[in-house]
Amino acid sequence: MNKRGNGETSSQGGAIIAAIIAALVLVIAAIGVSMYLKSSETQFSLLPEFSDKKESPNGDVLVKFEIPTQKIYYYNNVKWVELKPGKFIEIDNYKITYDNLNNSFFNYYYPYGRAFGYEKVFLEKGEKVFGFDVFDIYRFENGSIALPIFSEGAYNPKLGPYYLISLSNKFFRCDPDRSFISYLFRSLIGLPQIECKEIFSLSGDLEKARRAVINYRDKPLIEGRPITIRFSKTEKTISQDFSFCVEKKYDKDLVVNLRKPLSEGEICPKLEE
Repeated sequence: MNKRGNGETSSQGGAIIAAIIAALVLVIAAIGVSMYLKSSETQFSLLPEFSDKKESPNGDVLVKFEIPTQKIYYYNNVKWVELKPGKFIEIDNYKITYDNLNNSFFNYYYPYGRAFGYEKVFLEKGEKVFGFDVFDIYRFENGSIALPIFSEGAYNPKLGPYYLISLSNKFFRCDPDRSFISYLFRSLIGLPQIECKEIFSLSGDLEKARRAVINYRDKPLIEGRPITIRFSKTEKTISQDFSFCVEKKYDKDLVVNLRKPLSEGEICPKLEE
């Protein structure tokens, strides 16, 4: 009898231990599932949210064109994310492709397109730069702009000398590179025989010239022109062009809210307003 009693006790003890182990396994499994779901939720929350069901808090869908790099970004409610070539974002059953955005921004801010060539810049009435109220600039294909070193008159964009204003509005002086080794290197890879050095401190006439070139670039914003962006069709929609106001931020970003197309007769504020 005693032996059987001991056996029953051992059996009961084993059952209790097994139950405890089973409970622990269930708890660990539940924690694991919870962590997985939380991780998945976090990952999905970082994806772009452009549908009507899940918007950013104020309902905005923002895209921007970064002028210095000429890259396109969209805001995913957490941070700015680069929109790569060949990709698109979707909103209200429309697709807005990288190509459509890139072409719209580039044609808006660089209305002359990617073509190089000369053009005149006019200063504000009564203003002069080194005695001139108008001067020639040269547009490079990438959007940077050369202007004359006024004391030296005519200039050659391939040979210099000239001042250069980059896409990020940095100011350089570019002179012929007369180093023999550099000349050979530039000749081999097809670069202009030019050496450019940044001028960090501008004042007087040079600052006026720089500001005149920036105003030349900002002309669409100064005049309050809208930008036109194509929304490509999906299975539920047809392609349409919508117009939007453009806001310049931090002197380098062109920002558009795709939730706010212009209604008929609506106009955009001018840059100085």
